[in-house]
Amino acid sequence: MFYTIELFAGAGGLALGIEKAGFETLGLIEFDKDAADTLKRNRPDWNVIHDDIANISCLDLEEYFHLDRGELDLLSGGAPCQAFSYAGKRLGLEDARGTLGYNWNQEGFDR
Repeated sequence: MFYTIELFAGAGGLALGIEKAGFETLGLIEFDKDAADTLKRNRPDWNVIHDDIANISCLDLEEYFHLDRGELDLLSGGAPCQAFSYAGKRLGLEDARGTLGYNWNQEGFDR
């Protein structure tokens, strides 16, 4: 069995594909309440965490999800795109949302 945790889960499109690829989802983190509610409704057995990634990134995910070191096979996610989207203002890294994926990598998993 392969295990995954997903950041910026949205309504679960990426998570569904990962599930079909044979992964067991240990947790999905999503800030938007409607998207988190959609995940919970469509997959009631998934551990959906409705919270800001800034509150999660400071945690020890191995401890939080009861994992042994090396047990997590995939950390996935679709980082917010509003800062880069043609439909938005395209502020890029000047928009705080444009730095969320970068900040997670720097603070959460560089051990």
